[in-house]
Amino acid sequence: ILFCMKKFPDHGGLQDTACQAFHDMILSTCDKTRQLVALDCMEYVVTAMRKHLAIMSLQEKACIILGKIISSANSSINQKTMSVLNGIRPIIKCMNKYPNNAYLQEVAISVIMDLVIGNDDNKNSVEALGGIVAIVKAMQTHLDVLQIQENGCRSLWILAANNDVNKVSIASANGINTIIKAMDTHPMNISLQKKACGALWSLSYNSMTNQLSIAKYNGFTAILRAMRSHQQALDLQEQALRALLNLTSKNKENQSHVVVGGGIEIIISTMLIHENISSVQEKACDVLWAIATTDIVREYIGNKLGISALLKAMSRHHDVEGVQEKALWVLMNVIKNVHVCNTIAQMDIGSIILKAKKNFPQKCRKLANEILLSLGYD
Repeated sequence: ILFCMKKFPDHGGLQDTACQAFHDMILSTCDKTRQLVALDCMEYVVTAMRKHLAIMSLQEKACIILGKIISSANSSINQKTMSVLNGIRPIIKCMNKYPNNAYLQEVAISVIMDLVIGNDDNKNSVEALGGIVAIVKAMQTHLDVLQIQENGCRSLWILAANNDVNKVSIASANGINTIIKAMDTHPMNISLQKKACGALWSLSYNSMTNQLSIAKYNGFTAILRAMRSHQQALDLQEQALRALLNLTSKNKENQSHVVVGGGIEIIISTMLIHENISSVQEKACDVLWAIATTDIVREYIGNKLGISALLKAMSRHHDVEGVQEKALWVLMNVIKNVHVCNTIAQMDIGSIILKAKKNFPQKCRKLANEILLSLGYD
């Protein structure tokens, strides 16, 4: 097969048939055989895509072949090989050539997703070649196709991670609004909601512009709705909390969006439902700490079972430094409200705070001392 592909590179029908053969082979064999095939066929498949853009069926099969190869055990090596072959370009070209082919868009985005995981060079190449625009356009064109929305959100999540240029490009391509529309269109799909929250988390990190855009397009409504609708979905809750933390840290306008949208009740509910998961407790405390910047919000946290949830988290996770420190910071903020401070002073919390101080003196001693002093402890 490889000999024929090499001998007759301009024969579209032959190249299409050869790709079909590799397609069938790679979908029906074990990983070891797949790896052996990959070593030989990747170059020829990329060449076929480049030379025969007009053959839609070839483009579909080629994307599937490349996706399976790249996601195999040797993924990092295969990612680099694709880069050397300039294989990202034909994938984006076929997306632009066949925008209405939902299946091709789905598999092409999946290939891009596999190419950029853990590979900064490929992230940059995808952006430079117009891949971000192509992904967003596919999501906009096929809003009702769940798998395109999932693959798109996941790809944008990865592309934006620790890459300021890509964050700007995604926002410029109207990607933020597109992600939120995906959440609005598929509200009951947990996997999509998780990936979308992850994308918003990634996009909002250290980007005030993107944080404001997410608020503008009602991203808070979408995130809080996802948390409320899927309270048992642990991974989704964690990604949503991460997004809320990025969006509210040092941004008072966004902090108010969380409060008005019922976010305090939702966050506290998440803490109580996932009370055994320390990472959830820490992230939830982080968000409560970030938004407890006004007297009204501090009282709101104190009146919404927030203090009880904080103390329960500290008691249950007494050996987790992050939970202890973040919970103490929340307490430190909320007791600035006189009414909340008086309420907490009537509660028997001294032993919990002292344990945090004893177990983690470097992080918690100063905080614990200040809280205890404010509450009237000797």
